[in-house]
Amino acid sequence: MLKKHVIFVSVILTFLALSAFAQAGKDATEEKSAGRLLMEEKLGKLQVGMHAFQVEQLIGTPSYDTGFGRFKPVYIFEGWEILKIDYSFDGHLLAAFDKSGVNLLQTIHAPYDTPPHLMKQILILPTLREGAVNPMFLMTSTNSYAYALNWPGIITYGIAQGYSWPPNYKPQPGNFMFNTSQVTVDLLNAFEGEMGFYTSFAAGLDAGGNGHVFRAATEENLAGENLGSSEWIVYLVATSGWGDYHFYRQDYNADGNLAGTWSHKPGRAPVERRELLRIRCYDVAIDEETQMARVGSVSYEYDTERLIIDPTQISRSTTTYYYDINGVEIESMRETVTYDKVEGAYVVGPKPEV
Repeated sequence: MLKKHVIFVSVILTFLALSAFAQAGKDATEEKSAGRLLMEEKLGKLQVGMHAFQVEQLIGTPSYDTGFGRFKPVYIFEGWEILKIDYSFDGHLLAAFDKSGVNLLQTIHAPYDTPPHLMKQILILPTLREGAVNPMFLMTSTNSYAYALNWPGIITYGIAQGYSWPPNYKPQPGNFMFNTSQVTVDLLNAFEGEMGFYTSFAAGLDAGGNGHVFRAATEENLAGENLGSSEWIVYLVATSGWGDYHFYRQDYNADGNLAGTWSHKPGRAPVERRELLRIRCYDVAIDEETQMARVGSVSYEYDTERLIIDPTQISRSTTTYYYDINGVEIESMRETVTYDKVEGAYVVGPKPEV
């Protein structure tokens, strides 16, 4: 009789344990469904090699763009789940990372099939649109590369002079590549994703494709000597590995003499002669319709104590903070990006007329 009771109690305990395990699994699924499942549902629609425009059509507009040079969108879901999209320079999907840095597409930097194209065929609208002179367009659709080349929403010199690009698109080094997309992908893989090298190489290809200047600067050039009448100097820096790039542009006074300072445009932020130290994203809230977060407003905090005299002698480090609708920081989303690699200084500008 005692043995039967023991067996009965054992069965009951096993049942309760299994029930608790099942409930725990159910609770985990329910907790996961708050944000993670939606993120995974979006991921199921994506394939490596898709263009950025296709990605947005399938999963919607990103919550924020964290790139200074590159387009580096972030999608935020309920529970502050994060999906960071990684595109190639010509706008094709490479990877998608969660907040732990895990690539959920499992194909980091793998070669992909990218058809060669010209910027004016794919990325630039063949007209001077009204939006090209709209201040908001200039803010959101130009980046450090466009500013370095002095393209205020429209290409101002070279073969493609007069062309502009779609709203919310940031022009990238390599957009002018002629039958070289696979070559640059191979180089990127061979050099283990060295962003600075890749950027300078692709920007040099752009110069060849558009017919403008992009060459290594000398000490004399940095001092304002041995430059053409329409040439100026830019500095290229980058993050370690495959991340982001950033350009600084040497400033001139109205009289044409060097001002002794450098200016830059960090992504969609305003142009400044000061270092960008902090970005604060406020009123981050989940949209009921899309179930993804939207950023209400963004503020940019620059160094108030000094101007940029030498881009190689500043921290080149920026921290982004996110706050919910109650003003409480979402600490799990805080991120610091440092452009620790100085690739070099370059002479840029239109080629002199012969």
